[in-house]
Amino acid sequence: MYQLCSIVTMRSATAALALVLALGAIAGASARTGLPDSAEVKAALESVLDGKNSGGSTEMWCTVINTESVVKVSVFSGDSRAQINPSARIVSGVKANTANLVSRHNSARSTANLYGLLQAGGGIFGIENTHPVNTAAAYKGPSAHWGDGKKDPLINQRLGGFIGIGGGLALYDETGAKVGALGISGDSACTDHIVAWRLRKALGLDYVPAGPLGPSKDNMGHGGSGLDASSHPICDAGAAAIVKDLPTNYPFSTVQSG
Repeated sequence: MYQLCSIVTMRSATAALALVLALGAIAGASARTGLPDSAEVKAALESVLDGKNSGGSTEMWCTVINTESVVKVSVFSGDSRAQINPSARIVSGVKANTANLVSRHNSARSTANLYGLLQAGGGIFGIENTHPVNTAAAYKGPSAHWGDGKKDPLINQRLGGFIGIGGGLALYDETGAKVGALGISGDSACTDHIVAWRLRKALGLDYVPAGPLGPSKDNMGHGGSGLDASSHPICDAGAAAIVKDLPTNYPFSTVQSG
């Protein structure tokens, strides 16, 4: 069962320093035109988890893939993967894969946008059955290397899978190019989406061109027809309020012309 109470997690100054160093490297480049490495993602993830994200989990798993759906980063927050929902590694990867598959160079869709569309009568009902998980890659050992930077056997593999709950977002760099996607898992689908949104912002890969929710682009939507991109279930009132304000509190970056 997912815990849905609002929390604020506090972490060490070491994680904060790591984030400053990692993001300093990002800022020092003229434009981010590629994906972050494992150290950058882990530092940014742990900083994001210091904030108010709703939910009851204190740790998360993050997978980052490139545009060819090849896994490039598989990391978890905290000191031990034993602190995280055991399914999070695979689920985060499937979310990343899905967000990459449904997002184009000029329009992004989050995995949250797919919930209604995947219901019976929805526009892509049943499509998840055409994208099975690569179980050979998912469960390849040794398990002690899962989430351990380049040692994770998922690195440079295609995990596959397709899912329609919050936590997966496409990534767009400072030039406006789509460079891949990330997936977050470890709590409710709504909290996963919140963390993913804030992480994408922290990594400087939120130059999202457009999306199905108008000005909110690929944000999670509630209260739709039940079969459209605004029909993700509400996990709890606290999360719903945070989700609604994500584009305001963590606005999309804009590609600078010239």
